[in-house]
Amino acid sequence: MTMERTVYVLDDDAAVLRSLERLLSSANFEPVTFERPDLFLAAAKTFKTGCVLLDIRLPGTSGLDVQTQLRKVRNDLAVIVMTAQGDVQTAVRAMKAGASDFLDLGRSRRRSREKPIWIPPMPSGVSPRSVRANGTFLTDC
Repeated sequence: MTMERTVYVLDDDAAVLRSLERLLSSANFEPVTFERPDLFLAAAKTFKTGCVLLDIRLPGTSGLDVQTQLRKVRNDLAVIVMTAQGDVQTAVRAMKAGASDFLDLGRSRRRSREKPIWIPPMPSGVSPRSVRANGTFLTDC
C-alpha cells in the first residue's frame, strides 16, 4: 500500500511552480500547483490530506490572507509559508496564523552576495585546538 504525499503549491510565478513541481516529484511527492489564489481556495475543499506551500506575495491579495481563508475551509492541512522577501514581522504573523514553518527563499541569495568572511591563518606555535577570543589566542590547559 502506497501512502500519498500530496503537496499543494500556490505561487504566481510559473517558473517557481515548474521548479517546485520537478523537485517535489523527484522526492516522491505528488505536487498540485496553482497560480491563482481564487482557484486554489475553490479547490481547497476537495484537497486530500497533505500540506501546502504558500507564497506570501500574490497578485490582488497576500498569502497571509489566503492562509486565513484556507483555515476556515481546511484547518487540517499543514501550511508552509514561503517568500523571497521575508522579514521577521511577516514570519511571526504567518506562524501566529497557524503556519507550520516559514521559508525565507531570498535568504540564501542574500547570503551568496555577502562579502566572504576572511579567516586569518593560524600563527606558528599555536595549536589547532586553540580558541581565538577578542584577538587573543587562548591555549588549552
